[in-house]
Amino acid sequence: MRGWIVAAALLVSVPAVAAQYPGWSDTGFGYYSKRDCCAAAIAFAQEDSAARCVASGGVPRPRSGVRRGSCEAEWTTDEWGRPVYRCLSESVVWCR
Repeated sequence: MRGWIVAAALLVSVPAVAAQYPGWSDTGFGYYSKRDCCAAAIAFAQEDSAARCVASGGVPRPRSGVRRGSCEAEWTTDEWGRPVYRCLSESVVWCR
């Protein structure tokens, strides 16, 4: 009987629970291209999300289930009148 219990326990596998740890970023004013600013902000937010996953004892899975992320851009002008962008982003990397 004990052998059947052990065998049944081995056959029943509980899938690893995936979690999400939101990451955030703020680039500060330093980009002259809005597109580059948002791309950097999203990448930084994904790195922050992965770091939060590792801090919780998990393993980030950036290649599967990456949500691109959101980006909000603000702009001002530099001393020569050129627009300079600051981007805020949130993104999530799956964590196992």
